[in-house]
Amino acid sequence: MTKLVILADLGHLRAFSFTPAEPEHHARYRVQEIDLRPQDKPERISERVTDQAGRFAQHGNPGMTNGEAHNLETEQERRIIKTLADRIERILQRSPCDQWTLAAPKTICHRLKDAIGNAARRSLARVEPADLTKLHVKEVEARFMA
Repeated sequence: MTKLVILADLGHLRAFSFTPAEPEHHARYRVQEIDLRPQDKPERISERVTDQAGRFAQHGNPGMTNGEAHNLETEQERRIIKTLADRIERILQRSPCDQWTLAAPKTICHRLKDAIGNAARRSLARVEPADLTKLHVKEVEARFMA
């Protein structure tokens, strides 16, 4: 029974395949990180915008001001979550599995789960509300082996 573990946050997306190990090996599963295609790697908000002042017009003047783009970060986050959901669905299509686990920060976990299509959601076995994207492969293996 093949299982996938997908770790995501607003700047990272990692996927791991847990396939049954050969009988002569001591481990139950062989864990391998799936190499994501460039379009499957999310773009960070900081790569699209800067905190430099002076890029917004003030009262019709095209000059440089300290104005802010209200709700820009909220809108960017919504778009990134939608993009992550699409990328997760592509990973699941390329790497068919019996069940999969999603780990994402608590702040986006349920919104990401809701953005994933029904077919992918049906095989979702577990949701872990934690940012685990920086874990080493061995740590992922230990945490999700059960």
